[in-house]
Order: sequence, then C-alpha cells, then structure tokens
Amino acid sequence: MLFRSPIQFELLPQLQFTSIIDVPAGYKLSNLPEASNIALPEGFGRFVYRAIEQQGKINLTIKFELLKNDIPSRLYPAVKDFYDTVSEKCEEVIIFQKL
Repeated sequence: MLFRSPIQFELLPQLQFTSIIDVPAGYKLSNLPEASNIALPEGFGRFVYRAIEQQGKINLTIKFELLKNDIPSRLYPAVKDFYDTVSEKCEEVIIFQKL
C-alpha cells in the first residue's frame, strides 16, 4: 500500500484579478472565453473566471481560493483536475478581429 501525505499549505493561496479591457478602435470582439465556476470537493477551494463584454469594454474577473490548509490525499485526483482546469482556463485567449 502506498502512503500518501495530505497536501498542506502554510498560507492559503488566494488571488483575485479584475481588469477592464477596452476593445481597440477598428476592431470587434471575435472570441471571448466562456465563464467558469469550479469547486474542489468538500469546500476546499474554488475558481471563478468571468469575462463579459459591455459597451466596448471587457470586464474580466478571475478568482482563485483555497479555503482549507490540509487537503487529504484521497482528493489528489480532484486537486490535479482542479489545477489542470484552472491552468487551461487561464491560457484561453480573447480574440479581436479587424473591421
């Protein structure tokens, strides 16, 4: 039997990023990533990604929170999937098209 230690965080990582991006003159929005709201099981953490176009501006909000210091080893697969999804989502691009 393989012994696995819990994932332990001395400090709980929390990140909140908010930005307003102007759609450049002479361009239109071609691709905007879909919103995403992902949670780790048992309330261990969450990730929220939201990009909304309003009046020629893009309101971008990204929130990442781990809410408990010790994540049990049985949640290793969920934590890996969580981080993979967060990474993939943050690599998505906003695409503008020239008019």
